[in-house]
Amino acid sequence: MGNNEIFVIPLHFQSKKIRIERKNRAGLIHFFDALLLYLQAGFALSYGWQEVLKASEGSLPVDLAGILSYQACESGELESIQDVLERLQQEEIVASHYVWFSVIFELYKSGSGLTRGVESISKYLRNEQIRDLESHCRTLPTKVNVCLMFFFLPPTFLWIFGPLLLEIARQFNS
Repeated sequence: MGNNEIFVIPLHFQSKKIRIERKNRAGLIHFFDALLLYLQAGFALSYGWQEVLKASEGSLPVDLAGILSYQACESGELESIQDVLERLQQEEIVASHYVWFSVIFELYKSGSGLTRGVESISKYLRNEQIRDLESHCRTLPTKVNVCLMFFFLPPTFLWIFGPLLLEIARQFNS
């Protein structure tokens, strides 16, 4: 539902920041949905996190996938899931969504169940994506009409009225 490739013309009117935000949100939705499946199946957060990253290697935006992945520590070992969640709370690329990683971190740290939290996060992000798409669709007719007025109508009028204008010019010259 959040696929913006359907709207080819309006993409040129969007700022790069909005497009990146939409791609990252869509990537986070898919990430949290897949993570939720692992958690509902009873797997640990660290295992589900790694498996979701492996499975969504080509579908996540590259910069988002790099941030979500485990980083190597000074000792050469991979960081723990707790370190990943702490790091994600301060990352710039997910700045608007840092609260979700804070919630997961607090739930993980307290030993509470993560399934409901991840499910709520996924639903909220999906609803946010739908609201964004609806607001985009409300402005779409104006953007399409502007393109229609400037790029389609003038050549059409020339094609329709061009021969008529040439005929009138010939009659006045004769």
